[in-house]
Amino acid sequence: MSESSTGGSQGKATFTRRRFIIGTVGVSAVAALGGTVVRAPRAAASSPPSGPPTTTLPLPTTTEPEQLLLTWGSDPAREVTVSWNAPGTVAQPAPTLAVSTKPITAGNPGWLIKLPDPKPLDVTQRYADAASVSFTDELNGQTTYFYHVQLTGLEPGTRYYYQVSDGAAAPSTAGASFETAPAGRAKFRFSSYGDLATPSWDLNTSGNIWHESCDNSWYAVTAIENPGDGRGAPLFHLLNGDLCYANLDVDNAPGVWRDFGNNVARSAANRPWMPALGNHECEFGTDTRSGQPGDAPGGIAAQGAAGNHWNGPYGFGHYLSRFLLPDNGLTNWDGNRLRGNFYSFGVGTVKFISLDADDVIYQDGAANYVIDTANTPPETTTTGAEIPNGTTNYTRFYTGGLTLDASGNSLVPDYASGQPNPQTIWLERTLADARRDWSVDMIVVFMHQVPMSTSTSGNGSDLAIRQAWLPLFDKYEVDLVLGSSCSGGAEKGLMLCQPSCRFRSSVALGLPVTEPQPCAASGWLSRRWLPLGSRTAASRTP
Repeated sequence: MSESSTGGSQGKATFTRRRFIIGTVGVSAVAALGGTVVRAPRAAASSPPSGPPTTTLPLPTTTEPEQLLLTWGSDPAREVTVSWNAPGTVAQPAPTLAVSTKPITAGNPGWLIKLPDPKPLDVTQRYADAASVSFTDELNGQTTYFYHVQLTGLEPGTRYYYQVSDGAAAPSTAGASFETAPAGRAKFRFSSYGDLATPSWDLNTSGNIWHESCDNSWYAVTAIENPGDGRGAPLFHLLNGDLCYANLDVDNAPGVWRDFGNNVARSAANRPWMPALGNHECEFGTDTRSGQPGDAPGGIAAQGAAGNHWNGPYGFGHYLSRFLLPDNGLTNWDGNRLRGNFYSFGVGTVKFISLDADDVIYQDGAANYVIDTANTPPETTTTGAEIPNGTTNYTRFYTGGLTLDASGNSLVPDYASGQPNPQTIWLERTLADARRDWSVDMIVVFMHQVPMSTSTSGNGSDLAIRQAWLPLFDKYEVDLVLGSSCSGGAEKGLMLCQPSCRFRSSVALGLPVTEPQPCAASGWLSRRWLPLGSRTAASRTP
């Protein structure tokens, strides 16, 4: 007899260890997927398109689950979030998730979790444990659907099998398995890179070429599952920002995100992928910066010129709909909860911290790279929205201000303004707590932009990171800082790390993904800082 649960009147699902059918899969099992392997849908086109599309292309109207994605909760030994998408603009009829410590079969249906009807993204509210989210892209009007179940009360170091269903009359399903993190001191490996983009047309689900499509995006994901060093896949992956560059395809951002989601699902269905925000996650739309609908006179065409040119909160609508990440517990000055913008989690004796450097950098990282020619008319999109030439989504200080402390040439939270930068305040508190915690041996920070760079010809480091955060990294002895926004040849390679917790150091192996060029590293004090990316030299946007 199968068990089932709904979100209840409050949309609240409760998941405890007792509710799982406990099996006997050993914690050393790595590749067992219960006979299910996630493969990205492949394009049917036989010849390459001439270039990125210049009009909005339709998305599917089917509902089969795809773009499977795992992320850690705050305690990865006991918390994992399972996420997936509908392919396009039609919500799944009755989405469910089944979980067990044995493969899901007719004889072992597992614990069944039913999801509620979708609600539009609203970052002012807390997520229920089971949630369905919709988001409407304001430049092309396409609404897409995202599904999340936060599993808690899991057993450390244990393999769980899962299967998701759209709940249609003839249901479509997809599934894989994952292993929870170990509890306490234990050996594990993780991988890291950023600037992933989407595969080329023949490897994309859509068959399209986007502004940052390249073969390396496909092979970079393959390298996570088979790193090539003979030691197996890592426990989880860090994705250091600039995930797919959907902001460059202003008429087709949902389609770009779909191709990205199906590509990474070849790995992210099997192990958590933990992202950091990058400048290319900031997209144009017709909202205010906080994500409220623009209400300037003149209708949708007038919003961009009036300053209402953000796609959801801070331009992060697609990112915040797709990823349900550990909660930092903070609410911004504008009333938005900042869950997922920056966060922390702990694996074994290592504390990991994801930061959004766009909040502090001097560089206008979210500039409009599509319309950069002077004296050109506005970009007019499918919905009638207009983006005036030169418009930029500059997100610096979106969580609050920093001010210069001349005594140390550092940036510190600007308490005098009444809105000091909560991310930096949270960062110091999180670092201090970690250093007081005897169970934490190492601290690893990852973000998109970089404090230091070996690049001399491309996009390099940012002074504000060195002023605002490096003093904190020094004060609290951060062991490893990872980034990827480092153009000019310094960003190539996959990094695999096996923390060596006794000596506050790490063993890092730079593995080129498609060509024999090692990832670049520059020394930072007595610790290690590495810029890491996955794109080729021929496909690069700072």
